[in-house]
Amino acid sequence: MKAALLLQDSQDAYKMGDGNRLMQNAKFQMLLSDTAHHTNYKIWLFRYMAYYFSLLSPRLAEEYKWNCTANTQGGIGNNIPNDNLVEVLVKKVKKICVHKANATYATARTAALTTQIQDEICTIIEHEAGAWNKKGSRSKKPNVLINIPLIVQKLQKADIFSYIPGRSYAGFPNFQDLFARVNVLSLHKWITDQKNRLSLEII
Repeated sequence: MKAALLLQDSQDAYKMGDGNRLMQNAKFQMLLSDTAHHTNYKIWLFRYMAYYFSLLSPRLAEEYKWNCTANTQGGIGNNIPNDNLVEVLVKKVKKICVHKANATYATARTAALTTQIQDEICTIIEHEAGAWNKKGSRSKKPNVLINIPLIVQKLQKADIFSYIPGRSYAGFPNFQDLFARVNVLSLHKWITDQKNRLSLEII
């Protein structure tokens, strides 16, 4: 449940472009990435925080924190992470280049520069064709994450979040808190190694 709520809050923070929440959640996400052995994601989160707290000037740090999302459709709550935007654009550029008989660097460059304009044209056509609802959002299937608040309400009614000494659940005999699984000494050594690495890579 901790991981589910953290995921929901992080996704909501990305949708709203909330840099403060993204930075706060990054600390917890790095710890969870450590316990799950997601090394690449852990490195990215460490560097994300390192740039903000240590490497960038105060002005650049604020710009960095508040520019981690992009909004391609307009409207509140329609932001997506920048890395997702890059993946979407790269996929579109590749699709354009595949259909070119003699794809060159110039072809790829033209495709990259015109992708956003093509998206804007498609959006206008979709609006005119009625593919968007009256509230200004694209008609789509409901998000499954809306069920999470309902689950939380049920658990609150069951008083599952209250601490009762000695209480345990037979369904999870070997359960251990996610953050209790963090090997503090190992993580400290890894962070120290990453600091040394950054000192050599960042000029």
